[in-house]
Amino acid sequence: MTFSQGEIVGALAFVDVGVRIATAIANEPAKLLLWNKEDWKKICDNEPQIGYQLAVRIAHELVQAIRKWYIRLLNTVSWGLEG
Repeated sequence: MTFSQGEIVGALAFVDVGVRIATAIANEPAKLLLWNKEDWKKICDNEPQIGYQLAVRIAHELVQAIRKWYIRLLNTVSWGLEG
C-alpha cells in the first residue's frame, strides 16, 4: 500500500484502542506528524472547528478503507456465485 502527501496512516487508532498490526516505512525522506487519541481530544476541546475537520477527514479515510476491503471481499467470494 502506498500513501501520498497529506494522507492519514493509522486512522483506526483514533477510534479503536486495539493492538496495532501495521508498520509504515518511508521510501524517501518524509516529514510526518504523529499524534494520538489524547492529542486529538485536546484539539477538539480547544479548537472545535479544527477537531471537526479532522473527524471528517478520519471518517473519510475509514470509509475508503472499508470500501476497499468490501470490494476485495466481493471479488474473493463472487467466483462461486457466477451463473
